[in-house]
Amino acid sequence: MKGQNGKEEKYYEAVFSVPRAIHEPICDFIIDNYSKGVILEEEEDSPEVGIRFYVPYSRGLSFKEELSRYIGRADSHGGFSPDMIRTKVIANVEWEQAYKDSIKPIRVEDVIIKPPWEKGQFTSRIEIIIEPKMAFGTGSHETTQLCIKEILKHFKAGQTMFDLGCGSGILSILAAKLGAERVTGVDIDLVAVQNSGENIVINGVDEKVKIQFGSIEKAAGEKFDFFAANLIKSTIIELMAAMLEAVRPGGILLLSGLLLQDKPAMSELLSQFHLEKTEINQDGQWLAYTIHL
Repeated sequence: MKGQNGKEEKYYEAVFSVPRAIHEPICDFIIDNYSKGVILEEEEDSPEVGIRFYVPYSRGLSFKEELSRYIGRADSHGGFSPDMIRTKVIANVEWEQAYKDSIKPIRVEDVIIKPPWEKGQFTSRIEIIIEPKMAFGTGSHETTQLCIKEILKHFKAGQTMFDLGCGSGILSILAAKLGAERVTGVDIDLVAVQNSGENIVINGVDEKVKIQFGSIEKAAGEKFDFFAANLIKSTIIELMAAMLEAVRPGGILLLSGLLLQDKPAMSELLSQFHLEKTEINQDGQWLAYTIHL
């Protein structure tokens, strides 16, 4: 139901839990199909993640059946049904405020990541504003924080960077604010490309950062000082040779999105390409590899 101003007056609040291992693609599916964002309710070391999102009342409850089918395909154990998605009707202002309240400023060393509506003053060397239109890329995920720390440690003013799977653009923006000569960010998700494009403008780095739809082919024929890829193990293995080809001698390849269980496969991959100068950093169950070439 819409009010006189054309805005929805009521929304369905939907809440459910899924295994931690599959919550990321499910959040992406929700954002692509039903909602502008999700609220994650996580407890440390819990095997499940709570997901809360809001659907316009005028769309009805048919989304529960479709979402349940998607979750059923993602969860090898199965058993997910529509009645496991709890819903209630709330007013527009309630969900907007609940969503904003869920997005908190995040500090990673000397970097503050915050949403556009956050007006607080922070003492930090670098401030990054991220419009949180995606489930991830707001700085809260361990792999993002691992990458931020490694970029702060190793990236130097005047260098070039390629950001493969740029998401919200947070790593590209950080490099630009550290004085990059130029940054190329790419993603195969159109929502990510649009979101990162908006974020580089908000942060005033759109002259240094170029965002494109695509993958590793956008680096063809070029050599970068710093190459960041926050992906998953299978994609990293598939693209490893092409990524190494895109890094100049003496440059750095930063890989993340990797779990502790991926360590044996990564050790084999590093050995295959004779990569010996490697730092491995860990945050919980997540890993980042900083490879010096």
